[in-house]
Amino acid sequence: MDDREKLIFLLGHWKDHTHEHGQTYHTWALKAHDLGEADVSRLLKEVTDLSGQIEERLEKARHML
Repeated sequence: MDDREKLIFLLGHWKDHTHEHGQTYHTWALKAHDLGEADVSRLLKEVTDLSGQIEERLEKARHML
């Protein structure tokens, strides 16, 4: 596997891994809300959104290769 192939693989892997983390952040944002921790919930929702943006950029980079 040359470096280009490895990079393509890694970008896909990182995107998938980021997606999994995003789902976890979302789950815990809801739990924090249920615990009455509105500020924590709001921050975790922001992190969830940022994870989505990272996913998009990783996918865009992968398609550029």
